[in-house]
Amino acid sequence: MLKRVISVVLCTMMLMLMAPAAMATEDIMSMEEPAPVTFIALTLEPGDSIYDLCRTFGIDYIAAKPAIMELNGWTQESAMNFLRAGDTILLPLPGYSAAITGVPDFTNDEIAYYVVPYMIQSGDSLEKIYDYWGLRFERYAQLIRLLNGVEDLDVLSVGTVYYLPTTAENVYGDSYITVMTHQMRAGENAYSVFTAYGIDYNASLPILEAYNGGADLARVPIGGRIYIPLV
Repeated sequence: MLKRVISVVLCTMMLMLMAPAAMATEDIMSMEEPAPVTFIALTLEPGDSIYDLCRTFGIDYIAAKPAIMELNGWTQESAMNFLRAGDTILLPLPGYSAAITGVPDFTNDEIAYYVVPYMIQSGDSLEKIYDYWGLRFERYAQLIRLLNGVEDLDVLSVGTVYYLPTTAENVYGDSYITVMTHQMRAGENAYSVFTAYGIDYNASLPILEAYNGGADLARVPIGGRIYIPLV
């Protein structure tokens, strides 16, 4: 813990020393004071708890609890009980104020990939299909397993429909699923994002996790990306 505190202090000192040099290389558009840093990011170490970290950094845990949950996108306090060493969390400092909470911002969302239904024909293999599409099968293999609930991709049954991820160049007709990507912001969580897209998060969780490569959607950090199928 002492090492981490020293590290935070050293980083702060380095930023202060670097500031004049940075200003000298840029056109100064304004002399306004920079916005204060209102939260800190910490990587959990074995034995850490949010309560102890708050004490270390002089944060009133009880008063800051709503802001802690808001920053980390937690809707239930019990989420704090499932943190592990290596997880990154955000803690609020005096002056913290979330931008807009509870309302996901889709301004920068974009198409990540498409999923097309493909009926297996005699002589087909997934490697041949992806070669024909000009794509590397290995890149998509795990996602194919998850989307179709199969493990062995070498044994295909003629007439079986597989859902295959691909790019826009291989989408024909109207029978396809568009998958968007969304970068998580403070105050957001997977539930709020999928719900805002009109998706029943709880009822669809297994398939939503499949579209996200099997990721635990309850643990997507701020800045992390989630993938939303528009079905």
